[in-house]
Amino acid sequence: MLCVLAIIGVITVLTVTSMQYAAWSNVKEGASTLGNTVDFARQHAIFNRCVSALVVATEGADAYRAFAVIKKADTTNWSLISRWQKLPEGTVFDYITQSNFFSITPATNMPPTLNQSGNSLAAGTGYKALEFYSNGQIQGNNPSTLRVIQGHMDSTQGGPAQGLSRQNTNRYMDVVMIPVSGKVKYSSP
Repeated sequence: MLCVLAIIGVITVLTVTSMQYAAWSNVKEGASTLGNTVDFARQHAIFNRCVSALVVATEGADAYRAFAVIKKADTTNWSLISRWQKLPEGTVFDYITQSNFFSITPATNMPPTLNQSGNSLAAGTGYKALEFYSNGQIQGNNPSTLRVIQGHMDSTQGGPAQGLSRQNTNRYMDVVMIPVSGKVKYSSP
């Protein structure tokens, strides 16, 4: 009888450990995918001598999970140049303390609306954007940071602060965009 309890205890410990590893793996995967998308936006701006932007949906069913790259086609028009991507299940951008972890300098002259999976996202409230210039630099003088954390977003709860369910906030990955170079740096606890 004691042997059976010991075996059940070992199995429980192994199961919990593997679940924690899977969640951390999703955070790292999300940060890596975001970093690759940021690199793509920067490289596109340099090679095509244009302005491109990383956009993050802040409204709708995929709020704080969906992101894409757009480019400035001419003086007034923007077009989508990448597909909308989502962070892995169980991960979101942490925006509770926006000044620190969701600090994207507001872009200028952005399209009035973007379409993301049937949702119309309005400039200023429906999405945030970070511009990359043809010299590889990003807008603003301060690094822009997106923090990927374990959590879920329920867009039916009346707004970002009410809809975010944060889990294990000590396990996160920051994707930091350096202004002068536009390069990406990763950091985690």
